[in-house]
Amino acid sequence: GRLEQGVRLAAEMKQRHSQLEEKLGEVGVGHDELEQRHTALQQRHGELEDTHGALAGKHGDLEEKHGELGQRHSDLGEEHGALGQRHGELKERHGELGQRHSDLGEKHGALEQSHG
Repeated sequence: GRLEQGVRLAAEMKQRHSQLEEKLGEVGVGHDELEQRHTALQQRHGELEDTHGALAGKHGDLEEKHGELGQRHSDLGEEHGALGQRHGELKERHGELGQRHSDLGEKHGALEQSHG
């Protein structure tokens, strides 16, 4: 009886041991897969960080360019205003000279008549 019980217990233990080894093998495979995925994700993360850095740099460049263009726009607006002012002054002067020309023409006509 005790010998049979011992043999049966040994057989059960052997079977249980085999099952545990099999289970450990599966766990090991699962673990390797997870490590591979983790490595791939780390690599992708690095790539995304690089891309982000490049985009941030580009964004900075564009903001700088935008600032320069804004300044240029402001300068041109000032120039345009100054030219408009000068144009107004010249038009006024042109009107005055036209009036003077007209007045002199009348005087010239009057003098010709008086000499006529």
